[in-house]
Amino acid sequence: KRPFARRTYYTNAFVTFFLVVGMVLFFQWLNNKRLLFLIFSFVSFAVTLLLYQAPRAFLPLFLPLLFFLYKKEVKPVLVTAFGLFFFLILIPIG
Repeated sequence: KRPFARRTYYTNAFVTFFLVVGMVLFFQWLNNKRLLFLIFSFVSFAVTLLLYQAPRAFLPLFLPLLFFLYKKEVKPVLVTAFGLFFFLILIPIG
């Protein structure tokens, strides 16, 4: 009877999936220092921003906190990572 309710459930599942994948890839990058893990981590975070409204409020607060907690490991690529992330956010707007 409620055809749009299922789409909401799927969207929430996809957002949770991509958030977890982004976190796993970020921690893989911390362990291996391969830039590919960091790039795919930010792509995963950017996909969550395109899928649903809630990550738009959550991720801009969460990612700086994540960088602050791991600032010793993140410092060399901080500027590049934030630049890539915000570029991926702005692609749909332009």
